[in-house]
Amino acid sequence: MMERMNSLKLFLVVTTVLVIFTFFLSTIARADTMTISSVTDDSYVNEKNPTTNYGSDSSLIVNSENGFKNEYVFIRFDLSSIPSGATITSATLNLYAVSVPSSSRTYEVQRANQSWSESTITWDNKPGVLETAVTSTIETTTGWKVWDVTSGVQTFYSGTSNYGWRMKDSSDNYPSGISSTFNSSESSVEQNRPYLSVSYTPAPTCGISVSPSLDFTSMKPGDISSDQPTIITNNGKNPTDSLLISGTDWSGPDTMSVEQTRWSSTSQDYDLMNTLTSSPTDMSVDVSPGSPLTVYFKLRMPANQKSGNYSQTITFTSEC
Repeated sequence: MMERMNSLKLFLVVTTVLVIFTFFLSTIARADTMTISSVTDDSYVNEKNPTTNYGSDSSLIVNSENGFKNEYVFIRFDLSSIPSGATITSATLNLYAVSVPSSSRTYEVQRANQSWSESTITWDNKPGVLETAVTSTIETTTGWKVWDVTSGVQTFYSGTSNYGWRMKDSSDNYPSGISSTFNSSESSVEQNRPYLSVSYTPAPTCGISVSPSLDFTSMKPGDISSDQPTIITNNGKNPTDSLLISGTDWSGPDTMSVEQTRWSSTSQDYDLMNTLTSSPTDMSVDVSPGSPLTVYFKLRMPANQKSGNYSQTITFTSEC
């Protein structure tokens, strides 16, 4: 059968084509960590003084006390410094405690559910909260206290409105009052101001996608297809250093060599197009971000070929 096929002038039988896109980075994906100290708003609210604003204070107070004396902290960060396209893998909220309770307490952090400002927030107008609380045990020693806020940062980064977080004692109305005091963004001790620590995987420097997949299901013995275009797009940040193309032998009622497929970066006659091979071949083009490249495929169906469905895998590989 293969001898008969080789005697044909590079004919090709196809009814279905499956295009698979493969993308390789020139470097292994890495995790980066950044510190975000740009607090846009931070304040605390006091149940005893429900209309008083504490947004300019150098301290943030969490207090659990009976008699309408509970105090909550609200804080929000500017996340715009996280690179576009990154994948957030972890994030922690870090506050420096300058005074701590006489016995261990559990403090919980939850996302706020509406907008607020440090210059106007009070007990009476404070926002509510969303999602399950994340907690941290506040021991009886001063220093840095940490909460895992990965879920919240991921949510904000994905486009959900960033209203920051509320922090409070997990059990309000302690009989005699028990509290902690943290440095705020107004603290004179700059190195002990609140911050977020965010770990993330950077966006790929290049990422190839192809659309649409090619479909030759209407081919009949003796047909010659028209040029079938597919668009290759670089979704990353950098142009490709090289773009490679390769394929596999055709499968179906008969096995046919990969070399019977033709491709070109311009629309042209079947006999003048490039031969697809099983080894990745440099297409001698760079694909810049946002500048799609159109690649054309064409085939000719032998009149004496077995009927049935045929398929092939075509792979695009990019390096950045």
